[in-house]
Amino acid sequence: MKKEKEEEKIVSMNGELATSEWFGAIIRYLFGFGKKGFSHYYNEKNLRKNTVVGYVFKLIMLVFFIVVAFYFIKE
Repeated sequence: MKKEKEEEKIVSMNGELATSEWFGAIIRYLFGFGKKGFSHYYNEKNLRKNTVVGYVFKLIMLVFFIVVAFYFIKE
């Protein structure tokens, strides 16, 4: 019981990790063209893969938005 509360606290405090995990699962699901169910990608076994994919996606999007912002500022 105590361990479950601690895990919930860690997950709720680390929103970035949770969003990376979700983005990773969604991206992997979309690249799989929906052949497998979403629960296949979003489970504890694939947590690390989802987090890495989601984190890379967020970094790419950040760089993209910075480049677009600089492009519009220079014009």
